[in-house]
Amino acid sequence: MSVAPVKTLVVQTGDDGVPVLAEPVRLLNPDGTPFTGSAAAHVDTLGGATALGKTLLRVLSASEARTAIGAGTSNFSGAYGDLTGKPTIPTMPTASTLSGATTVGKAVMAATDAATARKAIGAGTSSFTGSYTDLTNKPTIPTAPT
Repeated sequence: MSVAPVKTLVVQTGDDGVPVLAEPVRLLNPDGTPFTGSAAAHVDTLGGATALGKTLLRVLSASEARTAIGAGTSNFSGAYGDLTGKPTIPTMPTASTLSGATTVGKAVMAATDAATARKAIGAGTSSFTGSYTDLTNKPTIPTAPT
């Protein structure tokens, strides 16, 4: 049998924090029978909680909680310098110390601007647009017979 609410109950709290009911209240189970159980909840009867969750609800200290979940404590500062057993990080080669590079290759790698890089490979700049009309000393091309 389902139970439908008949009346909304307003509960006020007294000065001492204890609920004060303005009228008698009768509690019913969902099947309509009088409720005779305890209104107190207990960790062991808590629905939806896992065994680990129930254990964590019972712990008395942070240490017990860490033990329950297999955690520990640490005083690590978070600084790389405080680590032990760090790997040795090799020094990055520079253009002048790189083995296998040619003198020209090293000069290009060391160039700090385009002009220095062009000088290293013997290149210049050009303002040539690529247009035939911009060429100088063009050959004379005869007119094709018609």
